[in-house]
Amino acid sequence: MVRRLEDVKSNGETWLKDNIKVAEDAYDTEIKKLRAIEKELVDEDRRSTQAQKDTKANQIKTLQDKLNREYKQLKKRVDDAEQEVEDQKDRVEAATGRKREAEVRQLERREKDAYDALVQMNLKGREFNVLTLQGVRFELKSSQDELDILAKFKTASRALKMPKSV
Repeated sequence: MVRRLEDVKSNGETWLKDNIKVAEDAYDTEIKKLRAIEKELVDEDRRSTQAQKDTKANQIKTLQDKLNREYKQLKKRVDDAEQEVEDQKDRVEAATGRKREAEVRQLERREKDAYDALVQMNLKGREFNVLTLQGVRFELKSSQDELDILAKFKTASRALKMPKSV
């Protein structure tokens, strides 16, 4: 039994370290991309004349309006999907036997659909945020803050210990 607990402990530590590493790499990659976009926008702003800046601002405004409409549609889709999940949970609770198994599978599909819709909505929101220098800086700060939180989590997770076996 002690051997089994050691294996579980080892697997848990490996899993946690691997997932933290994946998250850190993803944040590092995102921060590098955002810094490149920020540099590009700053350089473009320095080279542009006022007329070019005004034209660019109008183009951005048009694109932001379009993205905002798409975002609102995705938000509605997420809300609808979440409502369907809640309704399906009620059906699962009421069902019995084979009907319950089918309802559970349907619930899993609806949860996946809700998650996919949420991912699309968040990606659209990010697309909206990286159009302007201010938005890029917001995303950059947000990503850096999340990376700091992950570092604190990593530190706290090192303190986790398995109970000693008797």
